[in-house]
Amino acid sequence: SSIPGAHYAQDYWMAGHRLGVIGSSDEHSGQGGRRHGGLAAVWAEELTREGIFDALRQRHCYATTGERILMDFAVDGIGMGDAARRAIGSRLTIRLRVWGTDALLRVEVLRYRFGQDSGFVPILAEAPRPEAWDAEYELEDTFTGDCMYYARVVQEPLQWPAMAWTSPVWVDSM
Repeated sequence: SSIPGAHYAQDYWMAGHRLGVIGSSDEHSGQGGRRHGGLAAVWAEELTREGIFDALRQRHCYATTGERILMDFAVDGIGMGDAARRAIGSRLTIRLRVWGTDALLRVEVLRYRFGQDSGFVPILAEAPRPEAWDAEYELEDTFTGDCMYYARVVQEPLQWPAMAWTSPVWVDSM
């Protein structure tokens, strides 16, 4: 069971820490990649050891609960794990593509505005068509100050939620 308190990624993000996310197993058998074991997904420039570790250091990664869910997430062309500066009042284009391994139950994009919000606010919260295993979204948001965005998805089966969530994208004021 979860312990109440500031022990979660969202708490650290709201405190200003720029952390990426990966998934991994809590088990002790050392057999990573099994279902329900957690996986780290990495967007690397090249499929080499150096390329993968470089992408992890740059937070170009996301987490799943073990399912091979694919996600591509960007804010105004800024990829997950990165940060950029924009002028107040700018319109930001947010793109999310998801390829699930079963029916998608919920797709969300969440935003946190530093100094303005008390918690994360969903700017997209949708349940795709019941038979949908993939989804693509493009939406706009007005930049009002330093903020961050990330995406998360939930898919079947409900007995063991198959989830994925991206490393954030940070947008700072010019």
